[in-house]
Amino acid sequence: MSQPIRIAVPNKGRLQEPTIRLLRESGLSFEVTERSLTARVRNADIELLFVRTEDIPELVADGVARLGITGQDLLAEHGDGLSVLLELGFGRCRLAAAVPTASPIERLEDLAGARIATSHPAATRQFFSERDIDVQVIPLRGSVEVAPRLGVADAIISESGLSFLGLGIQPPTATWGNLLKNALDQIFAAPWTAIVPGLMIFLTVLSINYIGDGLREYLDPKQRQR
Repeated sequence: MSQPIRIAVPNKGRLQEPTIRLLRESGLSFEVTERSLTARVRNADIELLFVRTEDIPELVADGVARLGITGQDLLAEHGDGLSVLLELGFGRCRLAAAVPTASPIERLEDLAGARIATSHPAATRQFFSERDIDVQVIPLRGSVEVAPRLGVADAIISESGLSFLGLGIQPPTATWGNLLKNALDQIFAAPWTAIVPGLMIFLTVLSINYIGDGLREYLDPKQRQR
């Protein structure tokens, strides 16, 4: 018995509804629910795989699916020689370089030497490379929009590291970095003196990152649809 043709399609987000509509308008008959992982097409030897949009290029490249419907931005990020058979005309997006309102940056050239946080590192590198603008690309998944405003986590880690090395805030001012440094002399006799400040640094940075994710979900309506 021959294997059905597997087509990977988005399981949520703004690409899902137009993809399902396109397949049905093409004459395919199938049932799908919110929790569907697969769906067998009744009138064709086709099986639909409902997966995350960003996973579709990898599934096609690995041969798990014969075809896939996803965004060209994600296809560009994958960079594994996959080709576009047909542009479907929906789900268009635009990548933009964004800076805080109070930033002195007014042109792309002003970003030379800057760190660029993005969830599309390959496309971003190519974009700035084509314009001979040297930037440092920082890949991020989530919190991209609020990353410029939440430098607190970086500050905490930087302060802790510098103080631990004796280059940051100097004693007797109490900081987590200084507490860690002082704990080295008694780490075997009283290990909790190092565990507590280390744990607090970890939990604080983690909490700030979660706050960033929550703000992004709240401030960007598109994220609530995914």
